[in-house]
Amino acid sequence: MRQFNSTKNELAVFKPDIIVHSAGSYGRNSESAVQLLDANHRFGLQIIEDILKYSSKKVDFLNLGTALPRNLNHYSITKASFRDHGIMISETNPKLLNFVTLNLQHFYGPGCQPDNFIQKIIDDCLHHRKDIKLTMGYQKRDFIYIEDVVSAIQVIICNRDKINPQEIIDVGSAKAVMIREAVELIRNIMKSNATFNFGALPVRSREPDTCVADISRLRVFGWEPKVSLEKGIQKIICLQLKNTG
Repeated sequence: MRQFNSTKNELAVFKPDIIVHSAGSYGRNSESAVQLLDANHRFGLQIIEDILKYSSKKVDFLNLGTALPRNLNHYSITKASFRDHGIMISETNPKLLNFVTLNLQHFYGPGCQPDNFIQKIIDDCLHHRKDIKLTMGYQKRDFIYIEDVVSAIQVIICNRDKINPQEIIDVGSAKAVMIREAVELIRNIMKSNATFNFGALPVRSREPDTCVADISRLRVFGWEPKVSLEKGIQKIICLQLKNTG
């Protein structure tokens, strides 16, 4: 069984009031189910156990979760199991731990991994690739630019005294965009000759038709997403072209 290093020393030195937990694995590089459990559940659990053992004060633990359905794949079920476990521990240790989960929709932006959907389509268009295999693309998804994700986290941190100890908060643009439309938008913005084979791939079992955030909770604190999908794509493309000279 894999052993994780204790965070005892870090807790003693930094004495954090807040921990933003963003570690995880999507399983896109052939990781096993056990490896995903390690990355998405056990690693965070180790941090929580160290908080209970070694922290001298109450800690607000902000867990960056996922809006995907629990039973979609190994990634989503391990993220959901960690969320449930964290909530249970917080409920039984109210003087030591608040466990707030941010259910993230599909985020994108500079620095994302090549297998991030928006980033992959941008790369396909940049290189004018042919016959890119996709589903029919009728599923609707909520795409949120990384700067808006960061600003949402900042708002939650600033208002954490007004948030319930085990609250789950949606983070997204609150706009559902058809995947097919997002792909065509990227191709049009880039004036690319890339070709996409819609319908070449099947839709995953249990994949929802629509995923969109309910941001009413964030709006209570005055938060709104500022970067549209079109503007976000343009920002990524400009940065990539600048970096490639």
